[in-house]
Amino acid sequence: MRKHGKYWDRGITLVSGCDRVSEACENCWALSMEKRFKKNGPVTFHADRLDKLKSRKSLVISIWNDLFHKAVSTSDIYRAWNAFELFDSHTILVLTKRIERAKKMMLPARENIWLGVTAENQKRADERIPILLETPAAVRFLSLEPLLGPVDLEIIPCWQCNTPDNVDVWPCPVCKGRRFTWPSWVIVGAESGPRRRECKIEWVEDIVRQCQSAGVPVFVKQLSINGKVEKDMSKFPEHLRIRQIPEAK
Repeated sequence: MRKHGKYWDRGITLVSGCDRVSEACENCWALSMEKRFKKNGPVTFHADRLDKLKSRKSLVISIWNDLFHKAVSTSDIYRAWNAFELFDSHTILVLTKRIERAKKMMLPARENIWLGVTAENQKRADERIPILLETPAAVRFLSLEPLLGPVDLEIIPCWQCNTPDNVDVWPCPVCKGRRFTWPSWVIVGAESGPRRRECKIEWVEDIVRQCQSAGVPVFVKQLSINGKVEKDMSKFPEHLRIRQIPEAK
């Protein structure tokens, strides 16, 4: 368990530039930093930064910005994936809001590459999680950060046939399959920054309850407490002092 708010050891900005695709992007820190330092430009893949994967230590490495952006070529994505596989002593976290493209590419599921999606509210959870569950990956995870509303993971449309009706009926009345196959890990946290939006403690509590009920590791990254974003876990309510990470394979 990590006491600090980071679930990674090293972050690599493999792709610079982006554009907004959903509600979570409104106050994007990456776009604001590029604007602040006058680096705003087209979406660019930086192949030279793959060298930053070199390390004598085994690390958890987070790939920043969206590798599956439409402006990143298919060949560059494969180049990155092959490099991730080459440095297999690391655990590589690839987080995307564009999971449709990842599914279409059918990249090989490598043991050290974890694939995740951001789902900031129920709408995005319903859209993205079923696609994640159909995408080959050794480990699939969710980032519910910034959490902008309550998310009930137990009413996600059936991942086998995507039937949205009768969501409270189990098993799925159409294909008889399960409505939701849990991912291997869930990250949850409040939005940060001067224009941050509300994240109620009870929303986070409910996510933690759902994960614990399903036996899924959960990482509470940061909370909104007394009008400020708190990253110091010792200041969290005791029942939310949870920062679990699955064992790397």
